[in-house]
Amino acid sequence: MNTIPLVCADYMNVLLRSILARVQRDQKVLLHHFVFEGSHAHILCTALDANQCRKFYGEVKKQITEAVKCLMGIERLSLWEDRPGVILVPTYEDAVAKIVYIYANPSNDCLEDSIDAYPGVTSWDGFLQALGENGLRYAHSRAVPWIRQGMIPKLPSGGAVTERQDRFLAEKMLEDAKRRGHSFILYPNAWMASVSGCVEEDFIAETNREILRRLRSVEAHNREQRSKAGKQVMGVSRLKTQQILKPHTPKMRGIQIFVHSQFKDVRIQIIQERKVIEAECREVYERWKCGDFSRPWPPGTFPPPVPVLVNLLQDYS
Repeated sequence: MNTIPLVCADYMNVLLRSILARVQRDQKVLLHHFVFEGSHAHILCTALDANQCRKFYGEVKKQITEAVKCLMGIERLSLWEDRPGVILVPTYEDAVAKIVYIYANPSNDCLEDSIDAYPGVTSWDGFLQALGENGLRYAHSRAVPWIRQGMIPKLPSGGAVTERQDRFLAEKMLEDAKRRGHSFILYPNAWMASVSGCVEEDFIAETNREILRRLRSVEAHNREQRSKAGKQVMGVSRLKTQQILKPHTPKMRGIQIFVHSQFKDVRIQIIQERKVIEAECREVYERWKCGDFSRPWPPGTFPPPVPVLVNLLQDYS
């Protein structure tokens, strides 16, 4: 993404929450933790079904694009990279580190001093509630209005708004949509069932406390480094009035990875498994291209469109 569409303005926060709740109305995935920054989002979820997971991120991307097109009053817009970064987080230790990383992002990127002050869309309030709820299936639910495209206003020329304009736009959309909405449900603890054999309440509570301790340590370290360098965070006021679609150059572009793990043996095992699955997918697709559909597509992977085997031409003269 070479622009900043996901600004922290109130109007964008209203739209992003609406989009997430609308896409999740049929619980395509289990959402655990997320942070939306200006140019990207970090989302930790459990995929119950590969196809439903694909639908989740595909619909989120599409709905965000359509919303930004309405805001800017344009018909065409390309926001996203060719493919999303869907990355496996295989172990308990990796998941804890990933959650800390997600919530530390605003501090890491010098946007705000702490996740507590960050004005963008996050699951932080759900995590804080989970600190006092030790159940694995604890659900943090909130009612979210459904903002349809016809309710989305066009922004002033250039896409920048004042704080007063921002409040007006957000309040107008919420007023228009107050009679329709969805329940947005977050499961802050449920990820532990996928990566840990221990789901006792004491274990769940200690895990969340450890995440909070590590997060505060990272934020304190960032604060100290900024102080030494004489730097300041961007701050709430600038974040909330940032121009939408402002040009942005990513810090780095690397190869896309499909597993995050601090354990070398785990990474090697998953990479080897991936190679086997990719070879099977190639073999099945080659058969499909010859019209042989006797081999089903490997489960848990995304099948390509069925190859066209014949073109039918008709003469209507």
